[in-house]
Amino acid sequence: MRKSYWWLGLVLVAACSGESPAECTGTDAECLFSSMTFHDFDLEPGPALALSSVRTDALIDLWARDYAADGELSPVRVSGPESLSFVGAGIGEGFTFSWDDSFGCRPAFCFSACPRNARCVAASSCSEMVRDGQTSGVTQHWLTFEKPVEHTVELDLMVAPVSGPGCAGGVAALLEAASTEIQVGPAARITVEVPGSGPGTGTNDEPPPTDACAGGLHASTAACTPLGSGGSLDTCISRSEYASATGMSLPASAAPDGTSGCMDTQRGVVVKPCAIGSTCRVGSACGGGSTFGGVCGR
Repeated sequence: MRKSYWWLGLVLVAACSGESPAECTGTDAECLFSSMTFHDFDLEPGPALALSSVRTDALIDLWARDYAADGELSPVRVSGPESLSFVGAGIGEGFTFSWDDSFGCRPAFCFSACPRNARCVAASSCSEMVRDGQTSGVTQHWLTFEKPVEHTVELDLMVAPVSGPGCAGGVAALLEAASTEIQVGPAARITVEVPGSGPGTGTNDEPPPTDACAGGLHASTAACTPLGSGGSLDTCISRSEYASATGMSLPASAAPDGTSGCMDTQRGVVVKPCAIGSTCRVGSACGGGSTFGGVCGR
């Protein structure tokens, strides 16, 4: 196995500032994700590598096609740390990723940003495969989000490896076309927390309630979906937070185990928060079987 090192640094916070390098557009998460820069020190230690945009839905569809049936036999895999904390906007952090690729490529890495209790950002960003003849490695990278924001944000960053025979270029186009030339492996999940630059300690651009879940719903937002697991088994969901994520009114009570349709699969968000300690399980790989929208369970 050829050894190198993979450093990945994240700076993710939640309300874009007019002093940022370029004007923000879209939601906070979209703004941050559009400012991502990615370095591969083993290939190009200077300028950031080019990243191509691909619909997150297209990435999930190919994940279901290639990995969900039998993830243990996936020919391309990646693993890394479970969580990272950051100092502030524009300051990268690093870590190593280990990967396996039976096609003899360094796999492409596709990044998806998934804010807590909300749907993932619509567009993901992918690097390209590298034909290096290696079937495993540990590589070093650096990743930064440049946009300054005001409040602290908590977010899951999903990193899915993509590879295929011949180490084809144009990964984003192949993903969009659902090409059989590539395979998408199981995604690694990195839990990210970064303090904001403004006053207060709220997350996701909303301060925490002064009373324990005053006016909100004490429930579980944990979910197991094709791109991985996320959310919390025990949290307070505010009315505004739920309405922003789902466009609906907050339920009066948590959904008991066995409740079906707990996730809106189009939005990618839990719409029926499960009872504390339970998880909205979507798909057979998560124990949810073929129930549409998943089922609450432990």
